[in-house]
Amino acid sequence: MILRLLPVLLLAVCAMTLWLSGVVQHVSLARLVEGRDLLQAQISAHPFLSLSAFYLAYVAMAAMAFPVSPLLSLSAGFLFGPLTGALVSIMGATSGGAILFLAARTGLSAFFHARLRSFATGFREDAAAYMLFLRVAIIFPSWFVNIGTGLIGISLKTFLWTTALGIAPVTLAFAFAGSGLERVLSAELAAWRVCSAQSASPCAFEVHPLALLQPELIMAILVLAALALVSVLMRRRWRGVR
Repeated sequence: MILRLLPVLLLAVCAMTLWLSGVVQHVSLARLVEGRDLLQAQISAHPFLSLSAFYLAYVAMAAMAFPVSPLLSLSAGFLFGPLTGALVSIMGATSGGAILFLAARTGLSAFFHARLRSFATGFREDAAAYMLFLRVAIIFPSWFVNIGTGLIGISLKTFLWTTALGIAPVTLAFAFAGSGLERVLSAELAAWRVCSAQSASPCAFEVHPLALLQPELIMAILVLAALALVSVLMRRRWRGVR
């Protein structure tokens, strides 16, 4: 039993260590924009290494269940451009999510499966559609979906392709928003820079990533999510008719 729990415990210890180090708390849009020149110089000098490092960082954050996927996708678009940024974000989120998914399935699924038997059976019957809904809708945090679907015991193949496909729309949206971050937040950034230059204490720069998406785009994403749920209802009705 201890051996089966080892992956979960290892991820928990790594996450706690990283949190206590203070690194995660210093990840912000303000610091990203502030250090853009230095980061862009490193990317220009070492493009493959920089992209690989970002990918591994994304994998680590997703595997340790830190809720920073929107910020990382924005950062990817800001640093690497919208298309490359979206691609590396999708790969990082899917890979890191798979690690957390497998850890939860290995260490905890047997315990929860007996208590969620009927729910798990129903979910697995339409796992692809449910997964697409959960990924597209962004109603639940990605770490919650990664752990929850691991406990339910869906197949790794279904997890991987539905995750990559399901997060693609919103990840592309964040990457494109990130590529124009300085233009979109020009007024906020100017005020933050003036405050930072005149004040000895830290200046606030709080912008939620979802605030950077257009309302029409969010509605389109929710419509896609609703279509995934409708497909579940139609298939169940069809099975009932037969």
